Amino acid sequence: MEGDENLDGLVSLLEIHYKKAPLSLMIYGKGLTEENQRKLKQTGIPQVLWVGEEPDPYLGFLAHSDGIIVNNASPLMMVEVSSMGKYLSVYLTQPLDQFTQTLIQQGIATVFDESSVLVSRAQAPSLQETQRVAKLLKEFIPK
Repeated sequence: MEGDENLDGLVSLLEIHYKKAPLSLMIYGKGLTEENQRKLKQTGIPQVLWVGEEPDPYLGFLAHSDGIIVNNASPLMMVEVSSMGKYLSVYLTQPLDQFTQTLIQQGIATVFDESSVLVSRAQAPSLQETQRVAKLLKEFIPK
């Protein structure tokens, strides 16, 4: 999440999902404004909110989360989640780009909306682009 983006839509969706099935949140919110922090805390959803103090829990959040919501303004975070085979929901804060559309078409990600499944017992297919690209490069290197 970016610091000053409007979180009203995200907060509403989180509240809808919490009513359907209780969940807890680990929020990596480095740079979130105090107003956005307040909005998230007011949901009543149990949460850990990290906003920039040390140590950085990002890798722990990735490792221990059952499902991860990332906004589509964060392609690097989408790649990191996808490479781990975690269940990825993308919260749309800007129009869909080709990268995000491909993740959705490949079954690696879903759009986060009212009908989303936040956690699936099925492991999402892991994005293995680094290994695929390394193999292609090796094929082109003269021996």
